[in-house]
Amino acid sequence: MTPTETITTGIQLTETIEPSPEVDAPTQTPLPPGTPMISVSYKTNCRTGPGLQYRIIGGLFVGERAEVVGVSEGGEYWVILNPMRPGECWLWGRYAMVEGDISELPVRTPPAP
Repeated sequence: MTPTETITTGIQLTETIEPSPEVDAPTQTPLPPGTPMISVSYKTNCRTGPGLQYRIIGGLFVGERAEVVGVSEGGEYWVILNPMRPGECWLWGRYAMVEGDISELPVRTPPAP
């Protein structure tokens, strides 16, 4: 029997969701002019609710855009159509730029954590 050696790298992994080329992308349908769209200047996680206590279920990468369907009460988070799977998710607004008419967006109440 030969001894085994354990190597510790000091690298700490965090949960991230990357796009998968094996997953079919949703069919794009033209959106009406003025539809609120969001993009980010820094890769940003998208969660089941507004805050770190909520689970990551997607993300938005620099150069991607997603449709905005709601906003948090304080305006810190945007509710978007999840670009990585069906449904919605909450995106922190720090790195976000929104284009289009946001005047009609509903204010969303966060789900229970």
